Amino acid sequence: MDRDELADTHGQIPPVSGTKPDIPDACCKLARVTEAYQLQGIDDELRRRYEDGDATLHELADYINDRITAVALGVIDNPPETEPGTVRAALQGEETIPATRRDDLRATVAGQLDIELLTGSYVSHETVRRHLNEHLDVSTSRGGFDTFDEFKDALEAYQRQYENGVESALERAGTKGLIDGGEFRVFSTRIQCDHCSETFRIKELLDAGGCNCQE
Repeated sequence: MDRDELADTHGQIPPVSGTKPDIPDACCKLARVTEAYQLQGIDDELRRRYEDGDATLHELADYINDRITAVALGVIDNPPETEPGTVRAALQGEETIPATRRDDLRATVAGQLDIELLTGSYVSHETVRRHLNEHLDVSTSRGGFDTFDEFKDALEAYQRQYENGVESALERAGTKGLIDGGEFRVFSTRIQCDHCSETFRIKELLDAGGCNCQE
């Protein structure tokens, strides 16, 4: 069976067919990916893993991307004999895999799949967050966190809630004629260190690992 027949059999999976799917009814990237790769039951599984399994958004993104990779590997003649997660990590250039191993896996996959289309289908934790919030009505504003990624997720969620709240208030004020102007956008909040008065955007503070004024 050739690549075109495989693509037809499996619903024109992008990295096999070599073309992006045209799915006009999909409301977001995660929905488009779910349909293109036939990821059955993904919404229920995301909800279960997040609400009952305490999975982080990063873990959920990895879960989806591993399933995407597994589907693509499942429709080629000679898939590498390794876990989909390892292949995905190699394609994304993660340093958890030795360079020679990454090169070997990429070479094996490149001869049978469109790597750019495959990795372009991967979702980020932000995409997962939006999907949970906007399409599954699952709140991602958790009060507790034990890891840096969970702490980062929480801060980003708080910031987005703040920005959405301010934008909504501005829109209502404009509708009531309380302020002039058209639509407004709220940019990233800033954080000030009480010791040195240095200010940071949230991402800047996280990237820096905090304020260095006490070093």
